Amino acid sequence: MLLVACSPTEMPTVAPVVTGLTATPTTPAAATTVVFAPGTSPPRTPTPTRLTASPTPTPQSDSFTSEGDTLPSLSPLPLPTSGTPAAVFVVPCRVGSTSLPLRSGPGPNYDTIKTLAAGTSLVALKYTASGSWLLVETTQHEAGWVNTTAVSCRGDLSRLPIAQGVGEAAPPAFSPTAGPTPTSLLRPAVPTPTPTAIASPTLPAPSGAAWRGEYYDNPNLAGQPVLVRDDPTLEFTWGPNSPGPNVPADNFSARWTRPFEFAEEGDYRFWADVDDGVKLYLDGWLIIDEWNTNPYVLHSGSFADIKPGVHTLMVEFFEAGGDAHIRVWFEKTVVSGDKWVGEYFNNPDFRSPPVLIREDDDIDFDWDDDEPAPGMPDDNFSVRWQRTVALPAGDYNFEATIAEEDWVKVYLDDWPILEEDSDDGGTATGSFDDVGAGMHTIRVEYRDFSEEARIEIDWERDD
Repeated sequence: MLLVACSPTEMPTVAPVVTGLTATPTTPAAATTVVFAPGTSPPRTPTPTRLTASPTPTPQSDSFTSEGDTLPSLSPLPLPTSGTPAAVFVVPCRVGSTSLPLRSGPGPNYDTIKTLAAGTSLVALKYTASGSWLLVETTQHEAGWVNTTAVSCRGDLSRLPIAQGVGEAAPPAFSPTAGPTPTSLLRPAVPTPTPTAIASPTLPAPSGAAWRGEYYDNPNLAGQPVLVRDDPTLEFTWGPNSPGPNVPADNFSARWTRPFEFAEEGDYRFWADVDDGVKLYLDGWLIIDEWNTNPYVLHSGSFADIKPGVHTLMVEFFEAGGDAHIRVWFEKTVVSGDKWVGEYFNNPDFRSPPVLIREDDDIDFDWDDDEPAPGMPDDNFSVRWQRTVALPAGDYNFEATIAEEDWVKVYLDDWPILEEDSDDGGTATGSFDDVGAGMHTIRVEYRDFSEEARIEIDWERDD
């Protein structure tokens, strides 16, 4: 089986401002031939952007009503019925060098919800007509107002929507029981159930140490979640069973969100091992987009130059029928020079952590029935190699040779070039036209399931 990818056909016209992220996303067209369209090429900057799908702003499921944007008057809108909810533009901000009150309305006369410490990360959602106050949300999903002069923001605040029906001098009159106070700005409270409805729990505030999971009784994230809980890890093998109360065993969907502290700056790779469909976002940028039915498939995508600090991951998942499974993780990418950096796993699905990381001069191994390294099994293992090379401009052909019962996939700058999963082994080929001159990253993923283990990778430029 040979999989290839075509060149991107369009660029998004609007991209969200994301804290400390550098990316030039593209959208690949459907894979039809092994030749890319004339004039296109994979990314060819010194730090190639490795988004495998076009970015979209963080999907949100509600917004503030036009009657007023003070917190007591919050009223959720109906959730969209499509698999990807409506988008909301946000601007990342950070509290300055001194602590700052988070207020219930846009002015000093409004109540203080809490005091934000210096350096606290925020996202700005709206601003007042005067530009003096911002409606923000913390990484713990606490919503409120802050003075614009007390925060520093990375982005154009004028692109935010203007809050409607709010005054800056004093809070508007309201009854404490006039409306619900939601636990999260970005998720509506579950309505009070009627005697004939399935009871839905109140949405909990995210713990920060767990994934906040919202489970739906349909495959497209429509309506209200029927189950909301904190999941310590995003690794489930439900098989033919239901994920939890009120959730069907088939034709269900889920959305998880969680803030993560990235301690080191660098390039990161994200993995999703699922059955069936999945989407993965980092701070609103779509990194993995595999919203389709596939039994037990490993997907990946990467993001270049992530800055230290808190970043939010969101994962959307649906199960159509049969067994249900999902596992999500990420890792910092090792930068290689003139050698291959190989990560060796004692399982066939690249399950972290690797038992061995080493530099290999070439990918040309004939392990036969032996293990690839001491302490590893001779069957049911996997290896991932990566290398950054300087390529002259031109058209390139790639080859991968494997033994029977093996699997291999080759990428150029995260564009899939070839994939081979053969019972008989052999050599698979793929090509990439109009590669631009410069540094490019080649990644090879290899699995051995049984019998002999053999892998050889080569490429050449057409004269």
